[in-house]
Amino acid sequence: MRAVRTSGKYLPREAADVDGRYPASAEGRRRRRVPKVLIAPVVAVALVLAMTSAASANAGTLLNETPAPGSGQNGRAYDVTISGGIAYVVGSFSKASSFTRNNVAAFTVSGGNVVSTFVANTNGTVYAVIADSTSVYLGGDFTKVNGVTATRIAKVSKSTGQVQSFAASANSSVRGLATTGGRLYVAGFFTKLNNAAVAYAGAVSTTNGALDTTFKPQPDNKGYAAEVGPGGSVYLGGLFKKLGGTARNHLSRVDPATGQPIGPASFKGLTGRILDISLSPDGSRVLGASDDGQNTCFSWTASSGAKNWGVKIDGDCQDMVSLNGNVYFGFHDGYQGINNLRLMAADATTGAVEPNFQPTANGLKGVLGLATDGSHLVAVGDFNKIQGQSVAGVAVFS
Repeated sequence: MRAVRTSGKYLPREAADVDGRYPASAEGRRRRRVPKVLIAPVVAVALVLAMTSAASANAGTLLNETPAPGSGQNGRAYDVTISGGIAYVVGSFSKASSFTRNNVAAFTVSGGNVVSTFVANTNGTVYAVIADSTSVYLGGDFTKVNGVTATRIAKVSKSTGQVQSFAASANSSVRGLATTGGRLYVAGFFTKLNNAAVAYAGAVSTTNGALDTTFKPQPDNKGYAAEVGPGGSVYLGGLFKKLGGTARNHLSRVDPATGQPIGPASFKGLTGRILDISLSPDGSRVLGASDDGQNTCFSWTASSGAKNWGVKIDGDCQDMVSLNGNVYFGFHDGYQGINNLRLMAADATTGAVEPNFQPTANGLKGVLGLATDGSHLVAVGDFNKIQGQSVAGVAVFS
């Protein structure tokens, strides 16, 4: 692990408190650099080494802060999924490297090259993407893919992007997708799914897009996220306060077949909209990205909803993912007054912010989506450079 750097960084700090902030002694202020004048050199060195050792003991192996060089895209990317060594990136853009790619593009994770044989051009923004063994599913505001009618939901070939026969449609924006057990779970702003009165969350068959009429979560407000965890657990997140008349504040586990709320009645400390959900590798922890002024990246115990930790940032927490004992999280507007941070890491158990993974980045909206294949982290969003490397909205860390 690299030595702690203090220029423009934070030294290791206390673990996040259970209310999403930090102990009173540290709350609301930046971690100071080690004074060079007031502390004798030998003491300063000992202090830094001790703090570095403590941080190393608390977290798993970190990725390199500097991403690989890549061609990226010329607009804003909202989501990414990795399958078979390929990162499928979606958003609002018209080119990927020198290739015409309208809102959907595929890149090799190793090398960051555009997959020239995959073309799935849409006529509107794509907000969500997920893949299975043969297909890629898209959700957003589009009505056509490669000139073929596909109303806000589409299924395309993983290898070519060719539109596959799929009956699913929505009457308004689709924002979250997840799949397991032959179902595609859909979250968004819609009030009709396949022309049926299904509002904000529903499910369709991954085979042909037919509506799953048994899955009825019935949220009372917009859905933003759907996630599948180990063992086929299903979670929904968004603006809702109820599911089918049952109180569920912005986040709930649901029965994969019926959509009825199960699991914890609440996830402690959550008051803001959930933008994205992720699960720890063993499914024991739920990670939630929140905004609406709460602006906190959360970890909860899946079985009880108890809050493990929360890292409060200056803007929206937009996505989170677990990798090698750490949780990586993307956001905008910086962290504790340092406004060129858009991506950070915290110890998965304690929530202690990692001082050795705080790459600088530009771009108003920062990092909007994250995905991992277990070795790499792919970050997408609204940025041109991370840690000085030109990456144009698609950055691969290893």
